[in-house]
Amino acid sequence: LCSDLQKYGLTSESTAPDPEKRLRSRKIRYLTWDDWKRIDEEEQRLGAMHGKKREKLLSFENFLHNV
Repeated sequence: LCSDLQKYGLTSESTAPDPEKRLRSRKIRYLTWDDWKRIDEEEQRLGAMHGKKREKLLSFENFLHNV
C-alpha cells in the first residue's frame, strides 16, 4: 500500500462523495448525531414521566417530530 501511495501519488483523503451531500441531493431525510442526541433526551424525558429509564420512539415519523 505504501509503495502504491508513493507510486501513484494517492492521498490519504477519500475520493468518495460526501454521504450527507448525496442524501441531501436526493432529498432523503436522515438523522445526524445531534438529531440522535435530541431523540435520546426525549426518550429519557418520556420514560421519566412513567418511572422508566426511557420510552423508546419506534417510528421514523416520531424521530422527525422530535428533532
